[in-house]
Amino acid sequence: MHEGLSHLNPSILAAITAESANLHLLLDGALIDAPKLVYGHDDAPRVEQLYRGTRHEKALAVSPYLAKPSAGSRLWAIKDAWQFKGILLATNASFEQLADHLRSLISMSLPSSQLAYCRFYSPQWLVRLLRSTTPEDFIALSGPISQWIARTEDGWLSMKPAAAGQSRRAEEEGWFSLRQDQLDLWAEEEHQKFIERAVSHLRCEDKQSAAGKLQRQHIVKLTAMAREMGFIQEHHCLHYLELAWRFPNDITNQSLSTHFGNQSSSPGQRLQEAERHLFGLV
Repeated sequence: MHEGLSHLNPSILAAITAESANLHLLLDGALIDAPKLVYGHDDAPRVEQLYRGTRHEKALAVSPYLAKPSAGSRLWAIKDAWQFKGILLATNASFEQLADHLRSLISMSLPSSQLAYCRFYSPQWLVRLLRSTTPEDFIALSGPISQWIARTEDGWLSMKPAAAGQSRRAEEEGWFSLRQDQLDLWAEEEHQKFIERAVSHLRCEDKQSAAGKLQRQHIVKLTAMAREMGFIQEHHCLHYLELAWRFPNDITNQSLSTHFGNQSSSPGQRLQEAERHLFGLV
């Protein structure tokens, strides 16, 4: 964790929201009706949809929504309504300058030089992004932002770069580059989350028990096999795990293994045909 990352207790957060005149709220427009929420709890906010005026304007209905609450805003009293669907930003920059910098971060460059959307306005993704950056990248990415605040499962997290960075313009979108080691880290995190979801779905024994540990090891092995056979999407991989869990002996039979590995058919077709065979419907 960077030196600038720390946990905030509720009383400190309450003091920040009550006293800070440079605090902004950035909401995920795909998860919440941001205009309704903001105007329903603030009589004079300053607002901007980040997709407005950009190449993403066709998706304006789900645009990230930047709001600068007015003095005495009631938005701070309803954190439960938005705390997992948006983040807080502190800056001394103008509202226009902040919006422009945030627009430059809508897409980021991959190692392949392709652009990819970055949902930095999602608390979960913001924390993962900032925790994986170098101190120098943290400063550059933050630009005029002096503090990021996000709600995590463990409470509120404050993230402060060590210095101010350069403010970017909207037309520079894609200037920030993600490193391959960041992508690898996130892929591994997603893999572990999938394993835990599969463990829960298949109702494994407690992970502290010997049986539970063996079951988890088996799920990891089956997941690797599923991906080798082309079951990359989560629902396909989970479908394969369900069949392997219910029919542990049949799933390894040579003809079925050959069928699963025949990638001339789509993953869904292969799974459906295997399911009919295993349940004796053919």
